[in-house]
Amino acid sequence: MNLEALVARVKNIVQDISYTEDDIIELLNEAALVIAEQVRLPGLSIGSAVVLTEAGEHLAALPTDYHHWLFRCMDGTRQVNVRSNLEELLMVYGGSLANTGDVLDVVAQGMTLFYQPVPVDPVPLLLFYSKKPVELAADGDIPSFLPARFHKMLAVYAASEIFDDIEDGVNAAKVNTEAQRQKFRAALEELRAYTTWRQTR
Repeated sequence: MNLEALVARVKNIVQDISYTEDDIIELLNEAALVIAEQVRLPGLSIGSAVVLTEAGEHLAALPTDYHHWLFRCMDGTRQVNVRSNLEELLMVYGGSLANTGDVLDVVAQGMTLFYQPVPVDPVPLLLFYSKKPVELAADGDIPSFLPARFHKMLAVYAASEIFDDIEDGVNAAKVNTEAQRQKFRAALEELRAYTTWRQTR
């Protein structure tokens, strides 16, 4: 399903002409980011980039195309441990990020790379990660990171966000919003199961 078809699908679900094509495209791209963060998809491009540590600093900015799933870090030929979250990194280092020495552990949090210990001189760290999905912009663009049967998830997410806006201030429950969110959650679970099944084949 291409971008033009996805926009048409959202318009058909929502039936509200006050939402422009640009509004819908923005939400479709937001949906792609949400899905790519929730499910480790084989169709996501793998990125690699060098991040230079700064003397006396325990953090550095991640590459601009980084999205999620930092899965490997190298300091020259030596592999560095990738921790699952900042709390784990702090626990390993006694709650302090002021230790000095060779980088042994890293964690990606938001768009920031935290590392420990802090090297005395700047060190290049080679990172491998999942890149952000390519933005949908032209009518013929296809969300190729998703298997074709799951493309409509993007439209369901966009519709749920629009309904959430439309139904704001309504005293009753957000019926349309919740209906679309339930569809999106169900599709997300199906996508997780499908991805797991494909990886075990």
